[in-house]
Amino acid sequence: YEEFFDNFLDLIKIKNKEEYSNALVTNEEAKIDILIKSENKAIIVENKINEAPDQNEQLARYYKKVKYEYKKEVEKIIYIVPSENKNPNEQTFGKDEKIKKEIKDKDRFIKITGFNGSENDLVSCLEKSRDKLKSNLEKTKNNLDSENFNKLFFINHYIEILKRTGAGDMSEVELKFFEEIMEKYKTDKDIFKKIKYIGEMYNNLLEIKNKYISENIKAEDWGYNKEGG
Repeated sequence: YEEFFDNFLDLIKIKNKEEYSNALVTNEEAKIDILIKSENKAIIVENKINEAPDQNEQLARYYKKVKYEYKKEVEKIIYIVPSENKNPNEQTFGKDEKIKKEIKDKDRFIKITGFNGSENDLVSCLEKSRDKLKSNLEKTKNNLDSENFNKLFFINHYIEILKRTGAGDMSEVELKFFEEIMEKYKTDKDIFKKIKYIGEMYNNLLEIKNKYISENIKAEDWGYNKEGG
C-alpha cells in the first residue's frame, strides 16, 4: 500500500524517498523479517512486537548479508518493539567492533514502538494511512469487495493488535504488572510457558491483580494512611 509505505519512510526519517520509488519489499528473505531494497540501498526491519528474543548475532548477520553479499548500503535498521522497555540484546550486534559501531549508528538504528500513544509510534503511521484510505473510499464510493476496502480492513485489524500488545492505553498499575511479567519471562526459550502463564493470568485476572496491588502498592499511594484517614 503506497500511502502507508510513504508514511513509513517519513516515520523512519528517510531523507531521499525517491531512492525507494521502485523498491522491492520482501518477507523472510535471508530470514530478515522485512527487507526493503532499492537499486543501491536497503532497509532492514526486525519485528519484535511479540517479544521474541534476539537470536545469536542476529542484526550483525543481517547487516553483513545485505552489505557484503547484496552489495547495498544499509540505510536503516528498524527494530519494532511493543514498548519502550524492550531493547535489543547486546550480542545481536555481533563481536566485530567495526560492524557493531556501524549498526548502532544513531542515524541508522531506529527503535520504533508499536503503540505508546505518541506521534512517532507505528499506530500513528498506520492511522494516517487508514484515514487517507477511508477518504479515498468515500470519494470513489468503492464497494465492500474492493481492494481498497480489504486494505482498510487489514490496517484496522493490525492497529487493534498493536494497541492490545502496546502500553499506550494501560494504567500505571497495569503497565508495571505487564512489565514485570515480561521481565520474568524474557529469557525463557520455552515460549509456551509464557503463553500458558499469560493465559492463566487472564483467567484469574481479578484475583492476581488484587494480589499484585496489595503486595506492591503502598497504602499512601491510594490516599490512605495508618491513622485510617
